[in-house]
Amino acid sequence: MIDLPVLQRKCLIRIVDDDPQVRDSLSFLLKVKGWKAVTYESAEDFLAEERFIQPGCLILDIRMLSMSGLELQLHLERKGFCLPIIFITAHGEVDSAVHTMKHGAVDFLQKPIDHGRLDLAIRKACERDITAHEARESAKSLLRNYDSLTKREKEVLSFVAQEKTSKEIAVILGISERTVHTYRSIGMEKLQVKTVLQLATAFLRIKEARL
Repeated sequence: MIDLPVLQRKCLIRIVDDDPQVRDSLSFLLKVKGWKAVTYESAEDFLAEERFIQPGCLILDIRMLSMSGLELQLHLERKGFCLPIIFITAHGEVDSAVHTMKHGAVDFLQKPIDHGRLDLAIRKACERDITAHEARESAKSLLRNYDSLTKREKEVLSFVAQEKTSKEIAVILGISERTVHTYRSIGMEKLQVKTVLQLATAFLRIKEARL
């Protein structure tokens, strides 16, 4: 579990609701509790202004005059944006609740909102997003490190990850074992791994990230 002060320092809570009273009251409540919050009066405004850089979550009204909360959720899903969503509604919409949860919503809250349940949902959503954000940044860093390898370093490390011996690699590539050791040492340092298991795991992550 991530400490609350860390979550509040790193995360931004987005609120999308066409009711100004709801927007303002939620924003005020969250800021009093130590969260950073920003509000939008429509899904269109949110899409026009949001940059999806800072981790956090989205508190989203399910019924709005233009694009609905459900439509925004599906739009974000199609675009590959994984910002966790907490839905709010003034209506008891069981079918909508089931639909949103199937598509990854963190919670579905009915107005007037239970603040205790909202607190738990926000914390859960932010922990999920920080974890995902850190995983994405780690993958980007790994890809940058991999791209810094020379062609020969990649070849040697690929064979090392397959648990081939230096002697076997030397024969395959037509180089000396000493040269294999040099490429292996430099390459593993660039990838910031120390063991064959870590190297094999790194290659698996690289393959998944390239898909």
